[in-house]
Amino acid sequence: MHCQKILRKPPKKHSMRVVCYFSLCCALLHSSFCSAHQVRLSQESSKNDMIPLITFDKLRCTTFSFDLVNDPVMGGESASEFSIHANPNEDSFLRWNGTIVDVPSLRAPGFCSIKTDHYFRSRFNDASGSTHLKLLVKSTTPEYRGFKVSFSSIFTVLPTFWSFKADFNVPPSVSGEWQWVDIPFSNFSNNWSAYTGEPLTRCADDPKVCPKERDLKHIKRVTLWAEGSSAPFSLDVLGIYSGGAEADLPIVSSIDEEPAESKSSWCENGLQTDLRFNVSKFMANDVLPFYFPEDESLAEAVCCDPDYTGYAEPRGFFARDDVSFLRGLNESSPPTTFYDPVCGIPLFVAPQGRTFEEFYADTVEHGWPSFRKHEVLEGNVFISDDGRNVKSKCGTRLGTYEPDELGHRYCMDVACISGNPVQDNTRGTVSHWKIMKILHFTIFRPISDSVNNLLQRNLYQRG
Repeated sequence: MHCQKILRKPPKKHSMRVVCYFSLCCALLHSSFCSAHQVRLSQESSKNDMIPLITFDKLRCTTFSFDLVNDPVMGGESASEFSIHANPNEDSFLRWNGTIVDVPSLRAPGFCSIKTDHYFRSRFNDASGSTHLKLLVKSTTPEYRGFKVSFSSIFTVLPTFWSFKADFNVPPSVSGEWQWVDIPFSNFSNNWSAYTGEPLTRCADDPKVCPKERDLKHIKRVTLWAEGSSAPFSLDVLGIYSGGAEADLPIVSSIDEEPAESKSSWCENGLQTDLRFNVSKFMANDVLPFYFPEDESLAEAVCCDPDYTGYAEPRGFFARDDVSFLRGLNESSPPTTFYDPVCGIPLFVAPQGRTFEEFYADTVEHGWPSFRKHEVLEGNVFISDDGRNVKSKCGTRLGTYEPDELGHRYCMDVACISGNPVQDNTRGTVSHWKIMKILHFTIFRPISDSVNNLLQRNLYQRG
């Protein structure tokens, strides 16, 4: 009873007042310090028009603690670590490195992130009036294409999902020098895919997803991301600033401003127009959880679009009622040949060396059509240099190479093996195969049957 009385006893009013007064004084002191610091920055900004947001020199308004997040959902296996390098004779910096791997249940890359901690207590310098977020960074993995940066403000309802995010690349350093990466705030969007981090709606398409001046004025968190690309990564950060694009700085463009050197499509000759398994009727935006142009089909996105590398059609797509994959086939059916949706060459013949039920069970278990080594038509199917992506001789992306305890396994997308054989895709002409087939049944086979009958008759008469 005594304990209950103590628990029920309200705190003394004067003690609560002291706590509140002390907290208010600390907040005002921090605010006044940062405000004074901001005034100095504003006075000095005419020199280079840069406002520091994050540095590692222990200045109160730009030094933060950090929280690491390593792919915490759905069995993700991506991992990373970070450290602050504080050298007496050099500038202090953050070093972050790790490896992004596919989430087994999704067959898609996971993510790692590092964010400023203490969201509610954090106070960043005022970045309003700036046009760019400026990163001073370098990387030993400049080929990595999964770097992103995001920020949230006091007006962001759910910072984890509705922060403003944008991509960036880090150029190679010739001799370890730091590189400026400039990202226009007009590249940021707060409507992005939780699967890839890529924008579902771009700022250029809808101003509602763009950061406002009030967001730049009241930043509460900055986060660096590695996602959407399965590979090792490394990033050193000397500072993060806001400002304008200065002509006297060695600015490196953000990813959206880089000239695209890669091919816009692997399917230069275009897809066949009437793909099997009803694949032609599916549009990318109706099936996939990412943003695509309205006229891009599922097959174009999965089999031809380089920007979708590493991703697949949804798990279990083959089993949909409106997808006629393997429908009507059974143990008594002959092996099925699957063709390239662009050039029509044969890719796989299944089942081979196993029953139809075993082939179908393998497909159901993994969620995508799964072929074994003896079902692959060698010379028409290749594993890319990365050891994972599988392409046809025509350049069409087919799926991924996923070996398991049974050995080689080619995990294919239905859309990318839905082609018609070349002879069936020809309009208005008779193919070489059709001519040979006609000659076989009208001339060669009757002659062969007649010869066999004569030989059998002679042997019978001699016997």
